[in-house]
Amino acid sequence: MLTMKFAAMEFKFGSWKAYQINMQTNHLVSLIQLSDEVFGDTTIDEAMQRKPDLVRAKKGIGNYINRNSHRFFNSIVIAVVGGEPEFTSVVLDKESPGKNEIPDGTFGMLSFSGTQDYYALDGQHRLVGIKEVLDVDSALHKQKPRGFEKEVLPVILVVQPDDVDEEEFRRRYRRLFGNLNRNQKPTTEVTNIIMDEDNIFNILTRRLIMQHPFFKGVGDNIVVKTNEGGKNITNTENFFTSIETLNAMNSILLTSHKRSTGQAFVKIPGTDKKEDGPEMREITTVDDSGNDKSFPWKLGKTGAPTGDFNKFTLTLRQDEVILDALQEELFTYWDAIIETLPFLTNEPMKMRELSEDPYKGKYIPSTKNNETVQQNGLFRPIMQIVFCRIVRNLLDSDFQDDSSYTKAKIKNSLKVLKEIDWSLFSPPFRGLVFHNQVDDENNWIMRGGEDREKAQKIAIDVLDWMLGDASLDENTIQKYKNRYKTLTQPRGLSNSEVDEIWKVLSKHRRSIHSS
Repeated sequence: MLTMKFAAMEFKFGSWKAYQINMQTNHLVSLIQLSDEVFGDTTIDEAMQRKPDLVRAKKGIGNYINRNSHRFFNSIVIAVVGGEPEFTSVVLDKESPGKNEIPDGTFGMLSFSGTQDYYALDGQHRLVGIKEVLDVDSALHKQKPRGFEKEVLPVILVVQPDDVDEEEFRRRYRRLFGNLNRNQKPTTEVTNIIMDEDNIFNILTRRLIMQHPFFKGVGDNIVVKTNEGGKNITNTENFFTSIETLNAMNSILLTSHKRSTGQAFVKIPGTDKKEDGPEMREITTVDDSGNDKSFPWKLGKTGAPTGDFNKFTLTLRQDEVILDALQEELFTYWDAIIETLPFLTNEPMKMRELSEDPYKGKYIPSTKNNETVQQNGLFRPIMQIVFCRIVRNLLDSDFQDDSSYTKAKIKNSLKVLKEIDWSLFSPPFRGLVFHNQVDDENNWIMRGGEDREKAQKIAIDVLDWMLGDASLDENTIQKYKNRYKTLTQPRGLSNSEVDEIWKVLSKHRRSIHSS
């Protein structure tokens, strides 16, 4: 290999001497290797670093490079084996700016003679992604950004001291690699929502908080919890919801049945009165082959995006026209929800107050509790996810596509929500998502642990049955009862107790459909 020279800055930190270099990506891939390419197969004790996830690095980071004009990497840390590259300092002349502030020997030229081996100590996944994009035999190379091979990355080179043997050298490098990775803290969900500029839902959640009349805080009236204290809301916090839960609710509201099947269109605002119908735009992204594609919108049980939708659609920013249209749709949903259930604007702490159990500890309530203030479930994150699932199901049953919604039509679909007793003391929530303690019947808590999602799912299924037109056959009802009784806390219910609760729910369902 020919000698290659790079402008560099020498520095020392702790016991390490290192150089800061600016290196073009084509030089990076020709000079820098992975550790197993340098050392071959090693024992655990000899290993220099963990093996990279090549699939994740090639496709994940490769696609990030190809699909983001705003791509950015922090410094790749590389190590050198087989001696120290030659550093020739450049002395600033007397007229150079900063001559008196910059020590002699700081700047210079670093020569890579080809007699040393260099490998990525921190940043191996980034290196693999860059190599994949620049590999002419790779499918990702076809989508390579113009001029990417000339783009420049910061590289930090740490060198092997002359006075250490191979065993000590490997020990020091393992320690350095461990420190670099162990002390890195992954970004939190809150940080991602606040900072991300590609994910549709993160962008729209921020817009909702900043612009929507209900969600934007004024003075001390902050509706959305945006700190790192966790998504749950305590009894002493006067928030309606947390930013993580709001983001999940928005994801659920916008993921219509049509979009979940891959028919992802959005109505352009102000086009409802066009003779040939409103203007619709398809929400597409670029797949691994560089083709525009509309991926099915898929969410997990908690409302978190999954699969190719999360991998592709949410990692490339949509056009502002589409973002503005989705914002209009989301704001319309929330306007309709709040106008349908105006008690949502009440003071959250009061709506979560633990008032006296109206049923005096009995598992089988005999009447409907009409008190909207008493432990209202819609002010609890666990129930807010359930609620938005119900809202989305009601909308999907009434709207055939995503072009026909208006606030008036949405409110008409959601008016049945007024008939639900949202108190957590009432069925189907009592004992399911909200229960008292075995040793203290007056101490009521929210459902937690591994059964939380199961409890949410049965609550959704029961509410869908109560609000929907379709009747369930006896086998399905029995399955619902079996799921319900095994999940109730602080103890499972007997068959007769569940039958009695079902009579209450059935009576309530009949009253909803007769009104």
